[in-house]
Amino acid sequence: MQPAIGDLIKAESDKAQRELQPEEILNFFEKQFIQNRSVLEVVDFASTQVENHAKEENVTVRGVIKFNGEQISIGGAGNGPLDGFVAALRETPVAKFNITAFHEHSVGEGSDTHAVAYVQITKEDGSVKWGVGTSSNVGRAGISAVVSALNQ
Repeated sequence: MQPAIGDLIKAESDKAQRELQPEEILNFFEKQFIQNRSVLEVVDFASTQVENHAKEENVTVRGVIKFNGEQISIGGAGNGPLDGFVAALRETPVAKFNITAFHEHSVGEGSDTHAVAYVQITKEDGSVKWGVGTSSNVGRAGISAVVSALNQ
């Protein structure tokens, strides 16, 4: 992800015609990756784990997304909330993609800990995008990262 972010920061620095200060870089990063909901936004989301005797995890998801200004109801299933969310998006006009890299870690200590997820997606057209998501809910951080990548 570092080369992709580096290219964006360099372009922003060139646009400003100066070296960016650390807090400017952080603000740009947050606007571009954490807060960007220009194309896709999750309006409502819920997941339910379905127990079965085959010892396979099965999670169903349902929700509402806003894609290019239009609200769309979604639903899907997978081996976890993120997999179910991706499956649900495949039934919408959102560009088809695969998750090609996923990394997650915690930030903070104790009850203030939250997760940060970094995801790389490869779209059907071969383009590669990175996204970042944060949440106090580990599963939701990954979903936010996918949304971030789709908004790049």
